Amino acid sequence: MIPPRRRTFLVGKNEYKITAVPGSVPACPVDPVEAVAENYAVRFIGWDKEIVAVTEDTTYTAIYGSGAEILAARNGAKGIFTMTYDDAQYDTAKWVNEKNKKYGLKGSCMLIAGWTRVTNNLSGWTALFSDGTLEPESHSMNHDTLPAEGSGKFAEMKGNNTQPKYKVELVDAKTRLREYFSGSDILCFAPASNVLSTYSFEVGANGQADLSRTLADGGAEKVAQETYYAIRQGARGIQSFDPTPGFEAGGWYNLKMQGFSSFEGEEKLIAGKRWLDQAVTEPGWLIVMCHGIDGPNARGTSPLEISEGDADKFFAYAGEYVRSGELWSATFGEATKYLRERQNTTVTERCENGNIYVEMKINRTCSDGKYLDEGVFNYPLTVEVRVPENWHTVSYRVNGKNETASVYVKNGAAYAMVNLVPGADGAKTWTAIGFVN
Repeated sequence: MIPPRRRTFLVGKNEYKITAVPGSVPACPVDPVEAVAENYAVRFIGWDKEIVAVTEDTTYTAIYGSGAEILAARNGAKGIFTMTYDDAQYDTAKWVNEKNKKYGLKGSCMLIAGWTRVTNNLSGWTALFSDGTLEPESHSMNHDTLPAEGSGKFAEMKGNNTQPKYKVELVDAKTRLREYFSGSDILCFAPASNVLSTYSFEVGANGQADLSRTLADGGAEKVAQETYYAIRQGARGIQSFDPTPGFEAGGWYNLKMQGFSSFEGEEKLIAGKRWLDQAVTEPGWLIVMCHGIDGPNARGTSPLEISEGDADKFFAYAGEYVRSGELWSATFGEATKYLRERQNTTVTERCENGNIYVEMKINRTCSDGKYLDEGVFNYPLTVEVRVPENWHTVSYRVNGKNETASVYVKNGAAYAMVNLVPGADGAKTWTAIGFVN
């Protein structure tokens, strides 16, 4: 006769032992969910291994996880919406700024740092950006194409593929825009013609590119990667919330986008609304490329991609999603900060003496080697925390200010969303979340 075996269940700090007949499948004598019901910050995930029929003495451990989670988009939005406006078209930007204020939107002006459209109107651009709905980002120094390999369309521009040229178009453009617009980070880039080379040519004694001598040095891609945190290129589609670290489509250096130029007439507005719907339903990050807006008020210049009337309808449609909370309208820089920080930050929570404590920790070195400087990447991340079911409002402090948030019910449990700022590299920051009577 086979003697009985001992089955042990470890639930939190408690141990439950059962003597079981071989072949039987005894259950834990306590509900592992109810066993920690007083700790609202803990969720039962499962047992450390599958519970099977008794054959020998076995111990099973209940695994618990945190109720805290960094949400994919700010304030729990389903999708992110980012407009980018190329080629420094000032009248278009002014018109867009007013529409942004009307519909609660934001966007980014991809500026060509060396063009007179920028240099001859610095005061105008500065005033525009101070209004708060638009930000400056980089679209190179001179809009000179740095053609990718095998790009026959730009074959005549191969001579641009030199390291000195890369420095001017990529590095110096960022430096100059930061000088022009003090306080602007200039984290993002859109290359001319949406292409970047992976090779360079040597520069001959005459100062011209020697097209017979190709250098396998990473080319414009490497310089751009070292200079910027996010690059919008030519891949079409809705971008994921979790960009991969490289130049593959959907990576941080080849972010997917959509553009009106692929459509004609009324199809432009239809396509735009479809993109917004997809950003909410897929969900994902919708980045839209736009140049000039056609009309007497926007007064855009070539290429004119959409009329004032259709643009207004597109913005109004987006505004409805933003007001509902389903879309977060963010500048290119804001979305980059949030998603970069989110990829590198972890959160946990615990319940103690009537408070919820949220621990946040960021690794400021990304998987692609980029370092998230604390002075720049300090954008608040929205953390969803589980709270006691009888709470209706929570309070917390961030950056020395008192904040409150409402409690809501999801899947039968109570939660609140709090916006917390990551701390120093590797440091754990604790925030107390309390109940407001």
